[in-house]
Amino acid sequence: MKKYAFASILLILVAIGIVFVSSYNRIPLEPDNPLENPLSGEPEEIPTLGPNSSTETATAVEIPDYEMVFYNEYVSTKADNLLNDADIVFVGEYDAGKETYADSIGRPVTIGEFSVSQVIKGQIGENVDIHFIGGVISIQEYAANKSPESLEKMGLTKEVLARSNETLGIAKTETSIDAKEGESYLVFALHDPRDDTYHVMSDAYGMRPMDTLKRALNPDTGLYEQLDIIN
Repeated sequence: MKKYAFASILLILVAIGIVFVSSYNRIPLEPDNPLENPLSGEPEEIPTLGPNSSTETATAVEIPDYEMVFYNEYVSTKADNLLNDADIVFVGEYDAGKETYADSIGRPVTIGEFSVSQVIKGQIGENVDIHFIGGVISIQEYAANKSPESLEKMGLTKEVLARSNETLGIAKTETSIDAKEGESYLVFALHDPRDDTYHVMSDAYGMRPMDTLKRALNPDTGLYEQLDIIN
């Protein structure tokens, strides 16, 4: 296993803080077991979002009742560094999200299916499943790995958890993944030999949307750029 973490976990990267955002309030969240990364320096601050103001309709995308906002610092964000650290790198079309589950600290993780058009590094077939932070889970799934004390601090009482229709997602920021079916992405991923799975590195830095000119989005500048590794 490499010393870098999957997605935002081993490659994180440090979970400096988490916030629930609903249309009514903000509830501070504290991870039960904050991760520490000896390679990290000062935290990279991502603005905390306010109430969910998405204008997308529920028929187009599932809009959660609550949203998580993370303050992360990533070990690798530059394309060259990600290329060096990744086990696989490819350009492919996002076909669909096959499943979404809660990771060890309650974040939604989606298993996305990709149709591969260009393999840049590693060996993969025409189709590959990739795990990335994003998607929607139930409040109950989030709470499953939390202690009763930490849930109480968040305001997640038994009454709240009893609402079977309450859901949780990741708030959209410059560094969060917003996977859209039918779009092409440049993907940098790590392999977990324990269960033979692949995980996106550094969130949106490791899963970059592509435009029709085969340029990849740079999350820092918000601009599409031509990279030599893409042909």
